[in-house]
Amino acid sequence: MPVATTSSSPDRWDEEFPEIPRPGGLWPWLLAAFVLAAWGTYLVVTPGGPPEPSYRTSVLPVRPVAVASSRTPVPAGARLLELGIVDSQNSTFTIAAESFARKVANRTHGRVQVRILPGQTRRNLGELELVQQVAAGELEMTFCTTSPLSNLNSSFDVLDLPFLFHTLEQADQVLDGPIGRGLFAGLETHNLKGLGYLELGFRIFSCGVPMPDAESFKGKRIRVLESATCIRMARAFGSTPVPAPVDKIYEMGKQGLIDAADRTYPTYWDFQLYDVQRYITETQHTYSAKVILINRQVFDSLDPDDQEALLQAAREVEMEQRLRQREEEKRVRERCSERKITIYTMDADQRKAFVDLCQPMFEEYKRMRDPKLLEQIQATPGG
Repeated sequence: MPVATTSSSPDRWDEEFPEIPRPGGLWPWLLAAFVLAAWGTYLVVTPGGPPEPSYRTSVLPVRPVAVASSRTPVPAGARLLELGIVDSQNSTFTIAAESFARKVANRTHGRVQVRILPGQTRRNLGELELVQQVAAGELEMTFCTTSPLSNLNSSFDVLDLPFLFHTLEQADQVLDGPIGRGLFAGLETHNLKGLGYLELGFRIFSCGVPMPDAESFKGKRIRVLESATCIRMARAFGSTPVPAPVDKIYEMGKQGLIDAADRTYPTYWDFQLYDVQRYITETQHTYSAKVILINRQVFDSLDPDDQEALLQAAREVEMEQRLRQREEEKRVRERCSERKITIYTMDADQRKAFVDLCQPMFEEYKRMRDPKLLEQIQATPGG
């Protein structure tokens, strides 16, 4: 399933995604030659053995983090759903996945079991690639940030508009109400069903160089989410957008291919970005969420009672994970201070400078996308 993009046009919101920059020079070729030589030597001197088993496309053999509520084998006759995620085993999303697995097993009395495939057990797949596997039936479930989903349902673009949300309460009202649930409908034509939303939270920029204000973003290369809206935001800042999956940020920062990365506090810590990006700019420019996704045909094939069990489990996990994520954000910010990470906070004037740069995006969105949807979100109260 290719990513839907169109040519860059003043009358279209979608744009061609710039390629992820890669290091140049001779050293990558030398490294590749060394690896190939070592591998050739290994094949010559190592005795032959039984052939490797084949596995589903792009999936490595895995040891599940959890199967339902325990680590016991899947009971005979139970329906197994594999849930692939990009997040590490310590993230709030893996904890949420484990909770979801337990709740599903309990509510279905063991008829449905969920096996979690954490990020490090898969072959460098990004969120959009996992979604494509779910849509194709190669994987039953995944968690995906809403931004990549805009490639399948363009209505998700609205959630990426910078400075759209002002409070967590407003975000909860939007996602848990008719607006958020209505966005799921546009995924069903792609054989996907949304079960609920998990929270990433308000986003920041982790930086390899000091970037304390809007002026300092001009001319910088910043990693953004894989979304046309995020690309437009970077250009509004006067920056060069580099859309890339989260697992590429560390190496890109280390090699100097980007100056900053669109991030949240928990994932800044989760992916150890403090090693390569020692500055944080607290723009809180966008609120991000992840969708709990399941293959629509798989969901439809379940008994109605089991379908309801999945929906109820997702709802409970939504609430648990959001509270945990908000506590984790506070904890990571404190740890950043302890590690002497430089944190630039925004006063009213500094924040307004960013807001003013992005204001034309709202007018463009109203002209090119769905003005009614935007107005409904802006009218949603939230504390």
